[in-house]
Amino acid sequence: IIEQHPVHAAHLRAQSTAEVDIALAREASVPDKTFEIGYGFRSGQNRSDMIMAQVTFELPAWRANKQDRVVEAKQRLAERAREQRADHVRQLQAELDAAYSDWRLAGERIANFERAVRPAVQGRLDTLAAAHSAGRAELAQVLEARRQLIETRLQELMLEGARARARVLSDAAQAAAAKEQIQSKARSV
Repeated sequence: IIEQHPVHAAHLRAQSTAEVDIALAREASVPDKTFEIGYGFRSGQNRSDMIMAQVTFELPAWRANKQDRVVEAKQRLAERAREQRADHVRQLQAELDAAYSDWRLAGERIANFERAVRPAVQGRLDTLAAAHSAGRAELAQVLEARRQLIETRLQELMLEGARARARVLSDAAQAAAAKEQIQSKARSV
């Protein structure tokens, strides 16, 4: 999933661009040699045709001060692109791990609420309501138990919301990866 994230793909493109820049800088540091031959037809009286030959080559003088520094700068940029990509991969992995942990933990807490907390609070409310009907409990105690049941249900709903958010983050990462995969296939066609 991480390898197919759109931002990760952008980092990969930046890294490959930096690698190409290094190759171009190395190629630019190689002395250039050219040889040209030309022929010119000149019309008119007393004008002869012209043949021209030209040889040029560059001397790599002061290479350490010019070309080598450019190559070094391009290599540093490529290293920076690699480090940014690696940092982004670590960040995405941490986000996915956190979302999965949140989702799993929220599921465990919801199961605990359904298995133990809500039945205990509901049982207390039922007991106090029965005691109130028999005249052995105050109405305030019944209302307090009812408030606790409502708060318990609200906590349970908040946990379900947190679990849904964590699931959405995970699904969004998967959808982004699938979208990038489709786009890369479309670009290659």
